[in-house]
Amino acid sequence: MTGEGSKKTQFKDKGVGVGRKPPLSFQIQDPYDEILRSLPNRSEKIREWVIQGMLKEGLHTQLQNQTTSSC
Repeated sequence: MTGEGSKKTQFKDKGVGVGRKPPLSFQIQDPYDEILRSLPNRSEKIREWVIQGMLKEGLHTQLQNQTTSSC
């Protein structure tokens, strides 16, 4: 069975809590694309930057307000 071993080791869950949701994806222009692709921990770093940006914009409190007002 060719490739069966690689299926067992490919895409190991790292416990970041994303569950079964489909991943988000986007395109970004150069030179940013080139920089992102060169990062050894690309997914982790993009995730960190997105969360930092959302916190900076106050989007986490917006979500909290939506969930508390619907109760």
